[in-house]
Amino acid sequence: MRLKKRSQVTLFIVIGIVILFSTLIIWYIRSQTTTTEDKVTAEKGPVQTYVEQCLKQVSDQALEYIGMQGGYITMEGADKITAEKDPFNSRLLSVADGRLLLPYWLYQDYLGLDNTEMPALEKSYDGDYSIEWQLEDYVDNHMESCLDDFKVFEPQGIDVAEMGVLKTDVIMTDNNVNFKLHYPINVYKPDGDMESLSDFYAEVPVRLKRIYTLAKEIRDHEMQSVFLERDTRNLITLYSRIDSDYLPPMYGGLHFEQCSDRVFWLYNDVYSNFKDMLIANIPYLRVADTSNGLITVNDPDEKNRKIRQGIYNNMVQDVSDDAYPSISADFSYRKDFPLQLDFGGYGLLEPNSFQVDLLFSQLCMFEYQFAYNVKYPVLVTLTDSKSELDGRDYMFEFPMEVVLKDNFPRVRYTDAFGSAPEPAVASECEPEQRLSGNITINVVDPSGNGIDDANVYFQCGPSMVYDFYDNGTVKDIKQFADKCFMGTTDNGILRERFPQCQKSGMVTISRDGYAKRTELIGDTLQGKDRTMTFTMDKIYSMKLDVKKYFVKPPDGQTDRPGVVVDDNDDVTACNVYDTGSSLQSYENALIRLTKTDLDKGELTGPSVAYYSPGNTSNISISPGTYHIEIILMRNERFNGEMTIKKHSESKKIEGTLVSDSKTIYYPDEDVLLPSVFTGGAMFNWTVTREELESGSTVTFHVFDEGAPKTLEEVSVPLKHREGCSELNPDLVRPVIS
Repeated sequence: MRLKKRSQVTLFIVIGIVILFSTLIIWYIRSQTTTTEDKVTAEKGPVQTYVEQCLKQVSDQALEYIGMQGGYITMEGADKITAEKDPFNSRLLSVADGRLLLPYWLYQDYLGLDNTEMPALEKSYDGDYSIEWQLEDYVDNHMESCLDDFKVFEPQGIDVAEMGVLKTDVIMTDNNVNFKLHYPINVYKPDGDMESLSDFYAEVPVRLKRIYTLAKEIRDHEMQSVFLERDTRNLITLYSRIDSDYLPPMYGGLHFEQCSDRVFWLYNDVYSNFKDMLIANIPYLRVADTSNGLITVNDPDEKNRKIRQGIYNNMVQDVSDDAYPSISADFSYRKDFPLQLDFGGYGLLEPNSFQVDLLFSQLCMFEYQFAYNVKYPVLVTLTDSKSELDGRDYMFEFPMEVVLKDNFPRVRYTDAFGSAPEPAVASECEPEQRLSGNITINVVDPSGNGIDDANVYFQCGPSMVYDFYDNGTVKDIKQFADKCFMGTTDNGILRERFPQCQKSGMVTISRDGYAKRTELIGDTLQGKDRTMTFTMDKIYSMKLDVKKYFVKPPDGQTDRPGVVVDDNDDVTACNVYDTGSSLQSYENALIRLTKTDLDKGELTGPSVAYYSPGNTSNISISPGTYHIEIILMRNERFNGEMTIKKHSESKKIEGTLVSDSKTIYYPDEDVLLPSVFTGGAMFNWTVTREELESGSTVTFHVFDEGAPKTLEEVSVPLKHREGCSELNPDLVRPVIS
């Protein structure tokens, strides 16, 4: 019994020792952890904290701009005039009265070919305007302003000295954007100690990589499926019928009716109804497997519910094999967005009609078939609930341009693009793929002097290739060749190895102040050296002036009309009634220059200039040949000056054996015309370097037909510009002084 009790006491002592040692170990671990944490806190002093706070603030700003402006931080130098005054010849969408410019991720250029301003996500080289490079560049350029020479530490007696140049690196993960700033500084403390710091970090919980991936998939899906155009056609079908309260039908078929029973539409009403249709319905577009990817219809009427649900389901797009449950994808068309809607005429829109003589009566055969030519932007907004910026869900926006041509998506039936080229050797931009011999590029001005800092690019074949259906519409569009940055000239010379390419190699050279050159150079073969010289013309900034000629006959003169057209609406006479005069304060002009001899270089600045009397305007011109399009516009001098009154026009429809003649009076309501097109000019112009250097002002001349008096006259002067210019070539030739 005593042995047993001793054993029990010994056991209790052992247990106590174990508990004591366990407590000591836990205390030691905790004390070491606390010491380590205190040490980390102590090491991360006020200067490092201050720099990283600035880094986070500037990084947040950069990401905010990226999301607001379609992947671009700054739009400095963007062609704002074209975006606002000539929106359908622009690569930018003007939003909120020009306060925001958004680059189109899909649009059609002036050649009618699809193009894109979508930036790359990851950097290939410094200055490539990828999102990654823009973020790095923004932080590099704005950190010093945020730090403000570390003045905040002066009251504490702390002095901070720069020991090197700051440089930012951006790394995007699936869940964050990480900013690493290398910035060597020495921190001198009041007690005489000195601390050296160099690396600073900021982590922003924005899933930009994932958001960009979805955005690109939506853009690619539109290019491959033209779902926006298909949806537009479906909407037109739903909202159209042979009824003037609806849209004109695309394919309404043939109808035999009394000739006086024809249905007609007023263009202004159709334009307004079309806009309302887009505003109301585009937001119902959805992307499958996103947070708002499906609309569920709740309707007690089962038949109506199924019909509505079927319509909404048809507007859901499968753009990806991946799911994005935290990202909402919203589509919108806003009231202030531009709309181009063309039926080949303005005013009264009527069906084609043919009179049929029957035995006892006469009927008319009406063909209710209207060709819609449409352009409008759709804004795509992606919002990620798992990305946070400044306490808000992160938002990313970009626009795409919707195009119908004669009811076909993006390509007109009669457009002759030919077959898509077959891929040859795809160009690769990586250094290890540059296997040609030494390619020497000499870049000179017209006097033979070398041009420094000219950017040289190379690509093997076109950027995109097109595959077409038999009817001429686009079947598929594929990325074909990458544009590789080869470097910049030094003393006018660049010598580098290029990617291999057979027959279709292209070189593009750009430099601020000079016309950009693009030239097909053919082969760049392995081990083969080549030397090429490119001449770049200077771009001249000229002061702009506009004069006009009246082609509207003075009151009372009837023997010599202004503009005369034949049965095909071709201008056969364009009589001028004065020697030219300045524009009035209520008039302005839009001048568009399209360079036609691109082998001599293309303009890199704005291609559109806006002229308003009393305001100084400039236009950029380089030597070469241009197609000039000028639109003359007139604004109301007082409210109602150019309004076309209700029932001020009429159209008589002859009767038949069984029906009386009928007179239609229109418009049904006053048509307000606060501004109208009253004329312009359209011609080709060749200008030399000597002419551009001979003066500082270029004066363009336009034809003025005056304000319209009827709906049929609205925008008609635009059709007469080319004919009047051809009949009066000496009058429209620009004058440099």
